[in-house]
Amino acid sequence: MYEVVDNSVDEALAGYSTQIDVTIHADNAITVVDNGRGIPVDIHKTEKKPGVEVALTVLHAGGKFRTEHVQKSRADCTASVSRS
Repeated sequence: MYEVVDNSVDEALAGYSTQIDVTIHADNAITVVDNGRGIPVDIHKTEKKPGVEVALTVLHAGGKFRTEHVQKSRADCTASVSRS
């Protein structure tokens, strides 16, 4: 779950999304939705697996961003957590 949320946070910190919604369902399943660019689905060049699999299973596979993006974006993103 952390890597999925981390991917959404990375998008926000880079300035590509402004909303992250996390829903914890009654059966403890979790849904994460953001308005970012999405996760690549093409085959990763070095891993030889779909990009979505790499993004969600390889720790810190997403891009790292410069400090000026982080400081600019923090005030521009809204996050919410709800329980259904």
